[in-house]
Parts: sequence; structure tokens; C-alpha cells
Amino acid sequence: MPGAFEIASSVVTVGRLPEKADMVIPVATVSGVHARIKVKEGNLLVIDLDSTNGTFIDKKRLSPGVVAMVSPGNCLTFGTHL
Repeated sequence: MPGAFEIASSVVTVGRLPEKADMVIPVATVSGVHARIKVKEGNLLVIDLDSTNGTFIDKKRLSPGVVAMVSPGNCLTFGTHL
């Protein structure tokens, strides 16, 4: 599936900079260090790290620093990249 990533550890940092992110998305609308994804007790959690262009679950923009749960079937977007 295009745009799909496998979460292989319990904490993954998402961003544009290879030296600072585990999951690198080399797109201008993705911040250097954009978001953090955690797997906790079988749940997928995401935190926006005060990114410039936002992190979205489906089309709802997350507030920076607030933990949000991603449900099966949700679309997670970083900046404008799906």
C-alpha cells in the first residue's frame, strides 16, 4: 500500500530529518521532527511535536503535545503527506 509504514518498535519519531527521525518522510510539509508514535497496551498513540503543518487523524488536526489514539481504519497524515 503506498504511504504505508510498519511500526516496528514501541516508540517511533516521524520527521523529515534522517538524523533525528526513525520514520523519515522527505517532504517539505513534514517538519524535521514532526510527531511521535507510540504503541502502548495494543493501542496506537500519536503526539504532534509542535509541527509547522500539523498532524491529522482523518481530517482532524491534533493539538501539539496532546496524545491522541489512532483507531483501526483511521488515516494518519503528517503535514500534507498521507
